[in-house]
Amino acid sequence: MATTVIQVQEQEKEIDIVYMAVKLDDHDTFKVNLRNGESIFLKPEKSQWQTYVIFEDGKIRFNRPVKIVDHDE
Repeated sequence: MATTVIQVQEQEKEIDIVYMAVKLDDHDTFKVNLRNGESIFLKPEKSQWQTYVIFEDGKIRFNRPVKIVDHDE
């Protein structure tokens, strides 16, 4: 049986992002490495509204509260 496949080639390209939002699932815990070498874990607050981490003009912010938790929480 013959089939068609698409060959994808990886290409490097520099882009200038002005705005990007990434949805965070409230059941996941996210590891964050700080500039001082420490690591913390963040977890979105459970809410009826979705939490996003937003990258905007070189800065990062959250649209809803997130909390620092222990790794196994």
